[in-house]
Amino acid sequence: MHRLHLAVVCLAALAASAARGTTAYDPDWAAGVEGYGRTWMYFPDGDGVPRVALLTPEERSTPSIPTEVGPDDVSFYLYTRRQELSEVIDVDDPDTLWKSSFDPTKKTRIVVHGWRSSADADIVQTIKSAYLEEEDCNVIGVDWSELASSSFYPWAKSYTNPVGRRVSTLVKMMVGEDKWGKDEDKKRRRKKKRTGLEKGAKGNAKLSDVHLVGHSLGAHIMGYAGQHLQPFRVARITGLDPAMPLFEILPDRNGHLDATDAEFVDVIHTCGGALGYLDNIGHADFYPNGGVPMQPGCCCAAELAEACSHGRSYQFFAESIRSRDFVALECANWESFQNGSCADGATAVMGEHAAPSTRGVYYLSTRAAAPFGLAEKGTVATP
Repeated sequence: MHRLHLAVVCLAALAASAARGTTAYDPDWAAGVEGYGRTWMYFPDGDGVPRVALLTPEERSTPSIPTEVGPDDVSFYLYTRRQELSEVIDVDDPDTLWKSSFDPTKKTRIVVHGWRSSADADIVQTIKSAYLEEEDCNVIGVDWSELASSSFYPWAKSYTNPVGRRVSTLVKMMVGEDKWGKDEDKKRRRKKKRTGLEKGAKGNAKLSDVHLVGHSLGAHIMGYAGQHLQPFRVARITGLDPAMPLFEILPDRNGHLDATDAEFVDVIHTCGGALGYLDNIGHADFYPNGGVPMQPGCCCAAELAEACSHGRSYQFFAESIRSRDFVALECANWESFQNGSCADGATAVMGEHAAPSTRGVYYLSTRAAAPFGLAEKGTVATP
């Protein structure tokens, strides 16, 4: 589609949005918008603002996508209570980790953003602040903003695997690369020995203390990171409304986040069927308010409601770090939850405090504004 034609289509869509005003969300709103979902779509940036994402390349050639990315493409920022400012970790130089305030005896949370976002955006900063307020731990923000900045969404999507590999390299460095066997690069192994990571060295981090958290495209990045660590597994991956566009067409579970990527994979769905995955892909899948747009408190034009709903996943998760008020009820579907058919079912806590043994599909209600959690009242459908 020519750029001018696309601009005309987008202006027409925005005019239609204005005309819709505060009417109820229609999940089929895009059916009458030319090319939507095939050649272009709205997808929120790191600030939750709907942006035009191209799904097909322009007439000029699209840059080739490498299978590997380097330090100029992906940055890691360490946050701890012992250091006021973030510290840059270079996965090609173990000294940057072991001479930092990183404490291998404490739990580590690694958080990554999605499309047209960065480590400075709310997804990373809100979750980081909540963790450090509640617990003395290591939080590492992943920034792949340069790769995620393209308006050509498939290009950004295609980087999720190599960025995930880069995250897995960081995890290997944290726990000591000797356990990954004979295939490690000899130069990196020599660096490891110089920094006290020789086999048997005390103080190495444990995989059981590593929790990967990703929003949207970032959820699949963490899934790929988990795959690249196999046959070993991190303790947990949390997917925050994993991106659906161009992932739902991949039948192979290795093409997206799934339950094989960590010892425990929990997923919070808030814009399912539109911007996020609707299918169950984790050990535990949580569907607040049905898991679809529009989430309570989100309005009014459809693309704004979807962007807001997509962001609710990380807002819910950040709040859950400070509370256990997101109580969910095991149920087959939202309709059964709403009519009370599952009232006697098992309950589970959604978010940070979800038990690693949790299995199944859960629904809950939330408030329209923070604090969102309703505690036990969340197991009852709101009017």
